[in-house]
Amino acid sequence: MRINHILYTFLFVWGVFITACTNSFEEINRPQTGAPIVDPDPMFTRALVTGSGMSYQIWQPIHQTRGSQWTQHWSNIKQGFTMDNYEPQLGDDIWHFYYSRAYFAPLNLNFQTKKLIEETGGNPIKMACARIWNVYLFHVVTDIFGDVPYFEAFQNLKPKFDPQEEIYRDLLKELEEAVTQIEENENGGFPTFGAADVLYNGDLLKWKKFANSLTLRLALRVSNVDAELARNYIQKVNPEMTIANKDESALLLTELGSQAVTHEVKNAMGFIYSWNEVRVSKTLMDYLDGTHFGGVVDPRIYQYVEPSTENDDFVGLENGQYAADLGADQEYYRTNYCNIGPYFNTQDHNVELFLLTYSETQFLLAEAKLKGYLNGGNSSSEYYQNGIKASFEQFRYFWDGTEAISPSDQEAYLQAPGVVFDATKGLEQIITQKWIALYGNGLEAWAEKRRTDFPAISPLKYSFPGNSDMPRRVMFSSNELRYNRENYEAAVARMGGNTQYTRVWWDGGN
Repeated sequence: MRINHILYTFLFVWGVFITACTNSFEEINRPQTGAPIVDPDPMFTRALVTGSGMSYQIWQPIHQTRGSQWTQHWSNIKQGFTMDNYEPQLGDDIWHFYYSRAYFAPLNLNFQTKKLIEETGGNPIKMACARIWNVYLFHVVTDIFGDVPYFEAFQNLKPKFDPQEEIYRDLLKELEEAVTQIEENENGGFPTFGAADVLYNGDLLKWKKFANSLTLRLALRVSNVDAELARNYIQKVNPEMTIANKDESALLLTELGSQAVTHEVKNAMGFIYSWNEVRVSKTLMDYLDGTHFGGVVDPRIYQYVEPSTENDDFVGLENGQYAADLGADQEYYRTNYCNIGPYFNTQDHNVELFLLTYSETQFLLAEAKLKGYLNGGNSSSEYYQNGIKASFEQFRYFWDGTEAISPSDQEAYLQAPGVVFDATKGLEQIITQKWIALYGNGLEAWAEKRRTDFPAISPLKYSFPGNSDMPRRVMFSSNELRYNRENYEAAVARMGGNTQYTRVWWDGGN
């Protein structure tokens, strides 16, 4: 839904003082003279907005310089950015903006939201929505780092880090319980967050479908290391109670550049486009231009990719360019290779920031059915085709209303060699098409690449010495070593190290 004026109330939640666990976290400071308790609604708004990753300060380190480059949606052309060469970098930036920054970090904001709900009467509907959003936030962070503070997070100065396996088990339990909590109380007269809910505007059916679809994502994520855990939760999901169309997708609309009161709610990809820091990776381009699919062009190319200014053609760039080359002739890279396409590169439209879409949900159902985890529903092939069609529907029209993807182009693509479903290659096809559909969500594409090893990505032109393989995680923030050393060291020992190649639990780690 559109972020309206309620969003800006979070700019002056002056009655609440929030700090990170490593920055002298204290209880909410409010007057002791009978002053009203702070309303949780604007706090939840802020948790949704910052937690969506809309701000370029979060979006850039998660998607641009890491996920979207490591999974080879994009290739870097900014000389000073070296993570596309797999140079190890600490995760201070992500940890700061997502976990520890006062007044901004969504995990902390959502924790405060839940406390305020409890202090203002314990509204079970609001609590259920905050619980579901908490699952979304924590799965993002644990997928990036592995073991993180979870059960004690924000409750004391030095929380212990919890094993990712325990975190995931609790996340799945929380989703199940939150859906039940809504079902048991939705007719009880409890108010929703209403307009403060900038994700679903208080629509509880959509919240339940989001939770069920998120259950599919999380359960399949652990399926390689605990198939029974995955099966147990997926079997409980009714396919008809998952995200069933674009309108039910979990997404936020960015504000128009001319109207937004802060950069934090503008389109991050529009900034990246104008800064000329990336070009579309040759790996992705080879899927879009028909190289892998019998010459049949993927019509999403016209939305995903802007033709090169030099030749008005679709040309992808190898990942891992030499920094010296990038510095020597920046204009060559800007003009000869393709920048981000028109659907994403604008500040003049309310661009959709996709968190969990109808398309992804169909691919999740396709994989669950393929693995025999899903009761009822369609065939794996039907879900697979629906996932592609749903992605086409997301990008069917240009901003001027003209058609970017015609029915004939869509049908030609669905019948292309390598696209037609082949059960013997089912998982590879499902994940590859999901990877294409996840363009713009580099974090999720990188997670699926780690989990399944699909699709194949190309060796870098140049990789940082000793780091020729795609990173498997982001290294812990230096602040945790500085302020929470004992618990930090226990987590590092349990995980088997703190490198970008130390695997998280669902990726085969400890």
